Amino acid sequence: MMSGRRARKATSAVAWSLAGIVLTFLGLAVIGYCSLYLVRHFTSGWNPEGTDFANTTTSLLLALFVLGVGPTAFGLNMVASGTRTGQPPPVEASTRLLRTLAPGGSYSVAVTPDGACALGGEVNGPTTVWDLATGRPLQTLDGNTMAVAVTPDGQSLVSGSRDTTVRVSDLTSGRLLHTLAGHKKPVRTVVVTPDGRWAVSGSEDWTLRVWDLASGAAVSTLPGNRFVGGVAVSPDGCLVLSGCTDRTVRVLELASGATVQTLKGHAGPIWALAVTPDGQRVVSGSSDKTVRVWDLPSGRLLHTLEGHLTAVQAVAVTPDGRFAVSGSSDGTLRVWNIAD
Repeated sequence: MMSGRRARKATSAVAWSLAGIVLTFLGLAVIGYCSLYLVRHFTSGWNPEGTDFANTTTSLLLALFVLGVGPTAFGLNMVASGTRTGQPPPVEASTRLLRTLAPGGSYSVAVTPDGACALGGEVNGPTTVWDLATGRPLQTLDGNTMAVAVTPDGQSLVSGSRDTTVRVSDLTSGRLLHTLAGHKKPVRTVVVTPDGRWAVSGSEDWTLRVWDLASGAAVSTLPGNRFVGGVAVSPDGCLVLSGCTDRTVRVLELASGATVQTLKGHAGPIWALAVTPDGQRVVSGSSDKTVRVWDLPSGRLLHTLEGHLTAVQAVAVTPDGRFAVSGSSDGTLRVWNIAD
């Protein structure tokens, strides 16, 4: 069925392209004919003050526009943009793809390290693995997903669920490897350590839990501080950062669970965290509409970035550590220079 549909679209694309080309040449021919007609009468000594000349010239100019410029523009548009080809322009294609990938909305997304696949945890639904090149679904993994993360080797998916569990699944086969139970309320956020050994999950039960991904065993339970909204891990894998509804960012040692820093300054719950690749800066996003940049070693607030109109729900840092990108429920993404 899909191959037949593609064939019909391809046939339609060829037909409309040919129609566009024909209209283009027709328009050009009309323009040429009308132009030669006017030139011939101008050079033949026709009375330029006569009413016949005025009426004929007006008619010819209208014909030149309607029969010439109109079809030419239409034909060129058909050929250039492919509006009837079944192959929409890039912006339209992106919009259609996004509607397809997340028809019910999404709590969390992740991309595999090779950039080939996207994973979306749908609201009250499963996690779907999509081929980014084609938009084709590759796997559908069960669970009321609220958070997704991919291991650094791109082999496994770690997802947090409304049913209080964390699931580890094989991305290639879709096979469930482990179900990690221990949280008492929905799991809002998950992150995998840079070495791929452990996963850290944050829950509405006010705790962080560390899991061994190879065995599925619980390694430790770290105290949260109210509702945990966002989690990040330092590039060396030694520190865990949790954003909480008490408006603080807590920095803990992953191994011991000891609190190293408490970053204070936000006026609302913190929903998103990111750490720069050098491990020196923390970027946090909050419902107070701001993005804040902190010096991780000292805990000092460096910048308060204002501009969003509503809560900041997501933050990320570019691989070179120069810029932060924030996403808000105001419908915008903003790019910030972390240095200034």
